[in-house]
Amino acid sequence: MQTALQVVFHGMDHSDALEQRIFEEFKKLEKFHQSITDCRVTIEAPHRHHRKGKLYDIAINLDVPGGGLTARTGGSNNPAHADPGIALRDVFQTITRQLKELSERQNAHRA
Repeated sequence: MQTALQVVFHGMDHSDALEQRIFEEFKKLEKFHQSITDCRVTIEAPHRHHRKGKLYDIAINLDVPGGGLTARTGGSNNPAHADPGIALRDVFQTITRQLKELSERQNAHRA
C-alpha cells in the first residue's frame, strides 16, 4: 500500500539528513504493519526551558484502519533529546511498540 508520509520542521531549517532517517524508519514501520494509511512526523526545534534545557519535540501521527496512533518526545525530560537523532530514535521506538500492540490486539480479535 502506498502511504503518504509528511515531514514538517518547526522553528528550524529543513534537514535532509533527518528527513532521510525518518524515511528509513518509516519504511521499517510499513514492513511491520502494511495497513498504515497516513503518517505525519513533526520536528520542533528546542526552546529554552529552565528545567529541561534545549530538547527536541518530535511527534509521529499514524493513521491505520480503525483509528490512529500518536507518539511524542515532548515532556519526556530526557536530556538525550537535545540530540535530534536520539529523540527521533526514541519516538520511532515508541510508535513501533504501539503499532505492535495494535497488531496483536487486532490478531487476537480475529482469532
